[in-house]
Amino acid sequence: MAYTPFTQGATTASEVITVSVRFDREDYDLLVASAKIRNQKPAALARDLTNQGVRDSLDPDAIIKWIDEQKELLLKASAKFKKKKE
Repeated sequence: MAYTPFTQGATTASEVITVSVRFDREDYDLLVASAKIRNQKPAALARDLTNQGVRDSLDPDAIIKWIDEQKELLLKASAKFKKKKE
């Protein structure tokens, strides 16, 4: 199913879920500045970025890349542990 922005896809209030997100001041200021450039409200931009990020995180290529990165970190840690043990 193709992604539809919530303003276009939601037909009832029960289809929209509200969540709280905490930002540190620097990140919030960046969000506000970015929203101004795009002529959006910060909440709308945060929602758009979150929606896209969630979809990106489920991309098979991104998952394989993450697994490869984790494998490399684990193998390095294992090699260090093995050297200490010897």
